[in-house]
Amino acid sequence: MTTSEQATATKPATAPLSCARAIGRYLSRLAGDCGDAVPLFREQQNPQWQLSAGGSWMGGFWSGCWWLQAHLSGRAADRARALSICRQLAAKLHQDTQFRSMIFWYATAPGIALFNHPSCRELATAAARTLAQSFNEQQSFYPLGSALGGGPNGPRTLNVDAFAALLRLLQYGDENTRDSARRHARSVTQHLLADDGNFYANASIDSSGAHPLGRAGQWARGNSWGLLGLASAARLWDSQYRDLAERHCDLWWQCHGQDFPPSQQDADPALPDPSATLIAAIAMYKLDAGDSHWRKRANRLLQQLLDSPFFTRNTSSDEARFLGCSFRGTTGGETLGETVWGYFFLLQALLIAGGAIDPDTI
Repeated sequence: MTTSEQATATKPATAPLSCARAIGRYLSRLAGDCGDAVPLFREQQNPQWQLSAGGSWMGGFWSGCWWLQAHLSGRAADRARALSICRQLAAKLHQDTQFRSMIFWYATAPGIALFNHPSCRELATAAARTLAQSFNEQQSFYPLGSALGGGPNGPRTLNVDAFAALLRLLQYGDENTRDSARRHARSVTQHLLADDGNFYANASIDSSGAHPLGRAGQWARGNSWGLLGLASAARLWDSQYRDLAERHCDLWWQCHGQDFPPSQQDADPALPDPSATLIAAIAMYKLDAGDSHWRKRANRLLQQLLDSPFFTRNTSSDEARFLGCSFRGTTGGETLGETVWGYFFLLQALLIAGGAIDPDTI
């Protein structure tokens, strides 16, 4: 953000849909600057976004942003942009990566739920079908895969990032595919979920068993990805996962409900990750069963983010930005800035809080 932009950045009006529209104005300008490329991330001290022609693993979030904007704005141009990005992503259907579930779930789910778009349904079905071919029957899990950073160990790696997206996208497959989603969920909870409520980001699985890598809870957003997956499993298979999801969301709340967790537990200095709080809030919205307990907690987390320096609103343009995503920057170290997935989850949370979508829409 430039000096002039910082001078006019103020605390937001807290009306959720007003904030969502302000984000939409910023994304519209960003889309004009990016052309056909997908914006991935922007480091806080760098004025330029990192772009990708193919979208990497984040392209689905860019399409998803425009489906959400189309729902809010009613503009045909926003729907057309969402669909164009969605179709552009079809080239990634056969890449060897679990992140296909993120790409195609977030690109298609809002188009199906909010617009009943047949092209989105067809693409979701095709993605579920192709993903199912990578299921490891013997070990009962979907491996990370070798593409998009998975590397040579990817085919033996159980990863937490796409937990929620994978479970949901596989529901567009046949009965065997849907059963594989249940089996994968059991493997995640068995091998990646520690007794203290924290998640391991990865485990290596071979004939000798599963071997968690690193330390549970080391990576804040890994914990949040895990919570989102548990909440999604609770939505799909209530009796089997609701108590587990509520227990671990409650443990997260007790540890981090009053402040943003550090991105890496052992880092010095510690860098906060507000996006981890945002994803945890989405998980809590999904647990809302009508008694408003979890919704109240999610609303508090969302308000905490909106009141923080990581969310800014420009008084001249009435554009809003979210600079609270921690990620590995171009120099290799952890940094804060903007990401396309951060905008997607913030729009999702704002539309839920504003009553524009149901927590289970996506």
